[in-house]
Amino acid sequence: LRDAPFTPITTAEGLPADRAYTVAADPNGGVWVGTTGGLARVVGGRAVQTVTRDNGLLGNDISTVTVTRDGTVWAGIEGEGLCRVVGGRVAGCLTEGRGLPDPFVISLHEDTSGTLWAGTSTGLSRWTGAAFEPTAGIEAPVTALGSSAGTVWVGTYGAGLVRVRDGEAETVVGTEDDNILTIHAREGAVWAGTDGGGLLRVRTSSSSGRRPKGGILRLTTANGLPSDIVPQVMEDDE
Repeated sequence: LRDAPFTPITTAEGLPADRAYTVAADPNGGVWVGTTGGLARVVGGRAVQTVTRDNGLLGNDISTVTVTRDGTVWAGIEGEGLCRVVGGRVAGCLTEGRGLPDPFVISLHEDTSGTLWAGTSTGLSRWTGAAFEPTAGIEAPVTALGSSAGTVWVGTYGAGLVRVRDGEAETVVGTEDDNILTIHAREGAVWAGTDGGGLLRVRTSSSSGRRPKGGILRLTTANGLPSDIVPQVMEDDE
């Protein structure tokens, strides 16, 4: 970002709509972009392929997208369910009661073991290979997901930050200020941006994913942040 210019990518470059809310890189150097008009695969600053309702999606308003390690594109369709795209074509869709407990898919994440997780408006579910199975103990909207050291970190809106390990859910931080917007999980620490509660850092044991005593730090505008609303956290190469 210091040296490279920003290049706008809009409908002029082939996007199906100019409102884009979610992106995910694929293993072949492209980026899948979820817009209000459907999905697009972008390579070299241009959309080289689009996938929309006309191609089999449940709808065009994409709420979240992720690409798993086998190259499968999973896209949440706002209020409709979840679709799977393989080789650029829709390979199937899941709806409420047919493989999906809730049609409002907010977040998607493939963990370090290759398991796919879906965060919905009513909780967290795990992909079994045939359907998404709800995880007990989480009944709030799941807005962000991450994983490290065999642990899935679950950001919710209304129930704070939750850790799931061996199928058990445990709240790590849970106050009215801890509505989680984003998670960046790495070995030894998890960073979570909140909607008004600043930035949280949770130190973890690298081997177990468990939180050491006294391992939570909160950074706010009092510590130099420009805002207590933190919608995204990323780690650079420094």
